[in-house]
Amino acid sequence: MNFRRSLMKRLIRLTFREGLLKNSASGALRLLGYTTVDAAPYQNGASVQLPAITGVSVSQVTAPQELGAEQKIIREELPPISPLIFSDVVVRSDSSVLCQDGYGLMPSLAFKNKHRVSWENGRSCAFDADGRLVFENRPQEQIVRGICGFAEASYNWYHWLIEILPMIMVAGDLGAEYADWPLLVPEEAFGNATFRETLDLFRGNREVVALRKTHQYRIGELLFCPPPVFGPFNMQRGHWPEPSDYSQNLEVMKSFRSAVLEKLAVTARQDGPRRVFLARPSDVRQYNQDDIIAAARKKDFHIVYLEKLSFREQVQILHDADIVVGPSGAAWAGSLFMRPGTKGLIWVHREYMGGSFFSNLTCASGSQLTYLPVDSSDKISGTRDTAKTAYTLPVDSFVAHVDALTG
Repeated sequence: MNFRRSLMKRLIRLTFREGLLKNSASGALRLLGYTTVDAAPYQNGASVQLPAITGVSVSQVTAPQELGAEQKIIREELPPISPLIFSDVVVRSDSSVLCQDGYGLMPSLAFKNKHRVSWENGRSCAFDADGRLVFENRPQEQIVRGICGFAEASYNWYHWLIEILPMIMVAGDLGAEYADWPLLVPEEAFGNATFRETLDLFRGNREVVALRKTHQYRIGELLFCPPPVFGPFNMQRGHWPEPSDYSQNLEVMKSFRSAVLEKLAVTARQDGPRRVFLARPSDVRQYNQDDIIAAARKKDFHIVYLEKLSFREQVQILHDADIVVGPSGAAWAGSLFMRPGTKGLIWVHREYMGGSFFSNLTCASGSQLTYLPVDSSDKISGTRDTAKTAYTLPVDSFVAHVDALTG
């Protein structure tokens, strides 16, 4: 694997040269079954920009906050969301990059930080460096036209719920002339019961087409509503996410939160558990969970495995809680539906303390999220390492944080 990565990197570097070396490297990559594209922002490839379907808003990003630390917020004005139409693009259901005429079109914030943000996702994008991306070729199918309902890491619960589903909600405001355009979604939206439950909340009567992860698709016309939320899935080796890497349309996310609660008819129950511990399977980011659960039980926490519940059950239990605690992970996407004033405690690798995925959601929910950094005994050199590197959360530190938040 290291030899293959090294070879890929060398070939990519050579494509920056002029003349024979560039042509030879590009040809070698094609023979290996890959397509190379150069990074460019979405706006460079759109053939049509439609009238705005939302009003002016602000992006509000909240940096992860340790216990007792001052809250840091980044606010920027956002223009209205104007859908774009792209002609003749190649897409993959697990990527936000739209390939067109040798370019990989991406969100403007990602393009701005292309020296830091990585598109390697272990699936479609095999390698990237210096704004050049290498995609593995897949069997290709043709689609005449469709509305984008997929993005980077669409198989991940957080990215589906927080980045893609609000985009689908916004697309519901397209005019009647687009009513017969099908919605293009990753196949996980059909194969996973919880994904399907959320899709059904916002699909309306629109035809839905599932994109297979084993294929790529050439689309004649792709209608694209710029996603209200953006955050990097991975970073280039040696770089770590910072709050400035994120964007969040506050008004859209508040509307999305309200729509979900209303569609599910979720209101706070008096008899729901007030203290919730988000447990997870032992094969994901291993840590001393049994020890922490034992301490949590003594503090009257209700132990919950959200992945075993329906979406409505997940939203209800998080909406009922006064305090929610648990390790960093996709389950925290549901914190968007916590009540204003609900407190959360999340522990995360110290190197990832700039990652604002979940802290941003407090801006829309009004909840309060405290971060507890943890250290690994193994060296971590990149964001991909955090998914497989074990750590230990000191029990006394966990108890002290719980006491501080509930005292």
